Amino acid sequence: MLVKDVMVKEVVTLKPEDTIREASKKFAENNISGAPVVNNEKNVVGILSEADILKMLEVRYTRGGVVFLPTPFDLIEIPFMEAVREAEIYKGAKDMLKDIGSAPVSDVMKKRVVTIKSDRSIEDAAGLMVSKKVNRLPVVENNKLVGIITRGDIIKALTQKEEKA
Repeated sequence: MLVKDVMVKEVVTLKPEDTIREASKKFAENNISGAPVVNNEKNVVGILSEADILKMLEVRYTRGGVVFLPTPFDLIEIPFMEAVREAEIYKGAKDMLKDIGSAPVSDVMKKRVVTIKSDRSIEDAAGLMVSKKVNRLPVVENNKLVGIITRGDIIKALTQKEEKA
């Protein structure tokens, strides 16, 4: 079975100048977790996922000169006096969350995009996803976006293939 037999042809796309707020809204409205970013010529120039947005939201702060990311367990164990100091840090983080929505997609997207051609097998697509640690592959022909294939599309196709056998 080939990628072109399984791929979604009506692809939800983003533009580099779209905001993170607009991208998040598209993700929610279309029940997707990521989308290719294309220019006016339909060339793939990046890819954005919910994970990329969440990474942007990571709040780093300093305690004793060491930078680290707090875990929920760290937050539970913070003594009261230190918690007061931490509250000020988290107020800053909350303010940052308000501003993040206006950032352009181009600031957050991955610029090195793993793509696949439509005449490749779904096994090739699955192997590429595993080796490159990606969840979706934009499908391109002549450098233009023609579709997208996700892990779910491959699993669904393999299941249907087995049911027919």
